[in-house]
Amino acid sequence: TNPIWKKDPATLKDEDYKSFYKELYPMDPAEPLFWLHLNVDHPFTLQGILYFPKLNPSKPTNESNIKLFCRQVFVSDNVKDVIPEFLSLLKGAIDSTDIPLNVSRSALQGDPNIKKISNYIVKKVAESLKKLFKSDRARYESVWEDIGLFVKYGVISDTKFDDLMRDRVLFKNSEQKFTTLPEYIESVPEKHKEKMKGKVVYFEEASSDDALRVQLLEEGIQAITTDAYIDPHFTQHVEMQSKGDETIKFQLVDNAIEDILETENATEDDVKIKDLFQEILVGAKDEKNPAQLEIEVKHFKSATTAAYFKVDESMKRFQQMTKSMGQSNFEMPSKKTLVLNPSHALVKNAFKISENGDKKELAGKICHHIQDLAAISGEGLNDTDRK
Repeated sequence: TNPIWKKDPATLKDEDYKSFYKELYPMDPAEPLFWLHLNVDHPFTLQGILYFPKLNPSKPTNESNIKLFCRQVFVSDNVKDVIPEFLSLLKGAIDSTDIPLNVSRSALQGDPNIKKISNYIVKKVAESLKKLFKSDRARYESVWEDIGLFVKYGVISDTKFDDLMRDRVLFKNSEQKFTTLPEYIESVPEKHKEKMKGKVVYFEEASSDDALRVQLLEEGIQAITTDAYIDPHFTQHVEMQSKGDETIKFQLVDNAIEDILETENATEDDVKIKDLFQEILVGAKDEKNPAQLEIEVKHFKSATTAAYFKVDESMKRFQQMTKSMGQSNFEMPSKKTLVLNPSHALVKNAFKISENGDKKELAGKICHHIQDLAAISGEGLNDTDRK
């Protein structure tokens, strides 16, 4: 009878908003992260409170979290078309006399005010986040783990939200500090700016070789950490939908290191090392059954690992796309390249022993050991590798 959204925000305290949240969601043990008080009377009427909740991974994200009222009378908790899907993570209540009591999908889609209300809510949410980013960066970073998913989803889904929020999407860099894409590009050392122009190096959690990230960091080059869920869609969106003259290309750390840090041309010994590993790990090539593993020898500045795996980036992205479309049964052959560091002691020893010719079996064991080390540093050993 006397809802909080009818009151002047200047008269309300944090405790009032939290108390109202508990009335709406008595079963939620967590307090809201922050909230947004809506109040507009032209060109439509809209009042309400939208809460940014702490994410609960055990609950689905498409719950009917927002309650719809008309003149303080509950109408529905089905707010599709009123609230964009990417904001369905929010909780709260909105009250408008311009939303028809008949909240069927066809009625909402045909109502001209609904689109205006939806656009207004998107704009106010983006402005609220933008204000928090600017006025209290530490607070913004502290809640990012909870709001990051729907911010990235919103950037992908809504053009206006994208315009306001793309440059405020956060990633953790190699030093575990939060950074935006503009901040990342600005952080590239002057000596690498030409090679790194428009590039963002990324590191996939539990999939990329951490030693490569450390190696790049020694050159002052950061790598942002990405997940396997929303980030592939976000990065693809940023690459395809450039803003103004700005074009960004994301590059896996194992592909970027070759472009940035390769220092020397191949020698005769490098060719022999490649042939040795080719013979032991791959064997003779068969046109009917082409090998999926390729061998390369590369010299890198301050290389500390014996080898690492490089995966074809376009193929990896295609695999991610098919997986996200629910085609998990469709498996493309994964083409990998084992990149060897000829300066590393293990690689040198394998080559020397094979050259002597009396301990071929030991040389073979070292080659397999180097391959296993590279696999463990990246995605780990699978059942086939363990055999």
